[in-house]
Amino acid sequence: MNPHDLFNKSLLVTNLKATSREAVLRKMAHVLFEQGFVKTSFADAIVDREAAFPTGLGELAIPHTDREHTVKDAIAVAVLEQPVDFVMMGSDDETTSVSVVFMLAISTNDCQIETLQTVMGYAQSNDALAELKNCADAESLYDQLTED
Repeated sequence: MNPHDLFNKSLLVTNLKATSREAVLRKMAHVLFEQGFVKTSFADAIVDREAAFPTGLGELAIPHTDREHTVKDAIAVAVLEQPVDFVMMGSDDETTSVSVVFMLAISTNDCQIETLQTVMGYAQSNDALAELKNCADAESLYDQLTED
């Protein structure tokens, strides 16, 4: 499976309003749940996992949780209206100001490595990340995420 196939316009949010990491996580989990991609247990599981294993990488965060909470594979993406502090990956307390969140709902190993490579490309490219942050709506965000 191509990682680009995991992007769905109904799971893309621009100008997400949230004042905390947990609010971001719960709002994005709700979008995934409403669209039938995750189970009711997903929101609490992703909040708990983020607390134990932070996923902040510069201006990007990649929260995910155990596959048992996922119904079908997808990636929800949110561009935040205002940056929110996430704890840096590999740290217990160092924070980073996150503007874009890729929430992974992956239930199989089919494309997990390719998916992470695709997402990491955004973490490593200031230009690509800036282009995502400039997207005005889900349509333009989808186009940006799926262009080859």
